[in-house]
Parts: sequence; structure tokens; C-alpha cells
Amino acid sequence: MTVCIAARSLLHNCVAGACDMMISRGNLVPATDMAAIKFLALVGGWGMLYAGDPTYAESIGDRSKRALISVMDGVKRQPNRARVKEVEQVVTNAFQEELRFQVTNQFLSKYDMTLEKFRKSGKRQFGDDFEKINKPILEFSLGTSFIVCGVDDYDIPHILTLQSTVLIGTAQIPSGVTSRLTIT
Repeated sequence: MTVCIAARSLLHNCVAGACDMMISRGNLVPATDMAAIKFLALVGGWGMLYAGDPTYAESIGDRSKRALISVMDGVKRQPNRARVKEVEQVVTNAFQEELRFQVTNQFLSKYDMTLEKFRKSGKRQFGDDFEKINKPILEFSLGTSFIVCGVDDYDIPHILTLQSTVLIGTAQIPSGVTSRLTIT
């Protein structure tokens, strides 16, 4: 089990985060402490804590960071911090991109198909085999959850969560940040 904690300081208008550093690889490899830093720095005063598969988390963090750099490029704000809506959009898009990439790579690449193409024409193309191919796609999850936290350009601290427990079959591609936690 991973422990990730983020708390907003009402006194100092900041967010403090902490997490363990343990990694386990199922039942095959015993858990290893001091193995991973589960914090991914973004830009513009924001970062992500994660629980779950570090491969997916790091990819989503990298995608988010690149996109946020692009959003912040040329922005003239003082202080130079990202807005909460910008962060929500960037992290949600990065999560969706990684999910589509993994589904395509793990299940559909052997058919030379993307997830979008499979959803659009898969039944017609595969007929009775569609359900057999679709079942593991519907059950697939990245198995990674995030606490996204930071201080926006108005010096307001925010804590957001993004969870990958929603399966593709029940919500297509997750629609975004599942909840915003605010402490007043």
C-alpha cells in the first residue's frame, strides 16, 4: 500500500506533500523500501504524488509537464504559476493519452488499430471475435492514482485527485479529475 498525503496550509498559503518510497512488484518480488520517489514535479508551482504503477505514473507526469510547459510558454503572470483549470486539463489529457496508448500498444497493435478505430469499426471488422478482443480492453486500468497539488497564480493552494479505478468499459475514457478537495 502506498501512502501519499497532501495538506493545504492556511497560514502560509502552500501545499505540503509526503509519500512513502516503497515499491512492490506483485507477489514475485518483495516490497523494496527507498526504491522510488513518488513525487513528480510539474511546472508553474504544481506537482503530483502517485500511487500505483510507476511506469504509467512517470509517463503521465512527463506528458503533463511537457503540456504545462507549452501552456505556460509566453504567459506573463506574476507569479509565473499555472491556473487550476490549466492543470486539470493538462493532467486529464495526459492520463487519457497514456490510457489510449497502453490499450493500443497492449491489445490492438497486432491488428494495426487505434482505440478510436477499434471503437468505430471493430464490430464490423472482427464480427464474433469483437467481444473476445474487447473484454480485456474493458477490464484494463492503468492502476495509478494521483494527488495533484500546487499554488495557483492567485496564491491559492489546491489539491486535486485523479484515480484510474474507472474502467474503459464503464466510462469510455475517464472524463477527468474526479474530485476537487478544498479545505476552508
